[in-house]
Amino acid sequence: MLLSCTGNKAYDQQLSKADSIMDIADDSAQIAIKMLDALKPEWSKFTKAQRMRYDLLYHKAMNKADIMFTSDSVMKDVVAYYDKYGSANERMLANYVLGCVYRDLHEVPLALEYYNKATEQADTTAIDCDYGTLYRVYSQMGFLFSKQYLPYQILDAFSKAEKYAYLAKDTLNAIVNYQNKESAYYYLGKKDSVIAINLRAASMFKQYGNNYAAA
Repeated sequence: MLLSCTGNKAYDQQLSKADSIMDIADDSAQIAIKMLDALKPEWSKFTKAQRMRYDLLYHKAMNKADIMFTSDSVMKDVVAYYDKYGSANERMLANYVLGCVYRDLHEVPLALEYYNKATEQADTTAIDCDYGTLYRVYSQMGFLFSKQYLPYQILDAFSKAEKYAYLAKDTLNAIVNYQNKESAYYYLGKKDSVIAINLRAASMFKQYGNNYAAA
């Protein structure tokens, strides 16, 4: 029993480490995937909670590494589990990742359904609210609305993505989401607004020290 408890704690620590690494930067997701692959032989020793967390983190890492999803079967089980047992942040993340699965499967209505569900799980009154995931949800919604030429929905989604990126203290992506609103004004035929947004975004990128993005 003592060996079992010690092993389970070690697995939890490794899962937490993989999660922390991929949150440092998107390009660190590949490192997290290698760590999770190394844990796979221990799968039979995991508790159900650890298996669900493993699957959630693996899909999260795949999404950050831009690896296309080809099936929704695993994440559907993960969402069902976290909808019942997870915290607000876990429910939000699980539903967001399933939305990304349907995005890759070109099931736009289902993708938007789970993105919306993810935003409904967020507890913005909580001190530990995961604003980093929340802004990504709205950003993904904005891109899907852009593909459907829905300017007002684009503005709403990217405005919320910008807001929550600032709350997540992710200034770079806040500026990126501000700039993404240009597509809505382009669809509305407001070219002056498109120019104004790009000029302001360029100025903000320069202040942030990102001359490449500014250019």
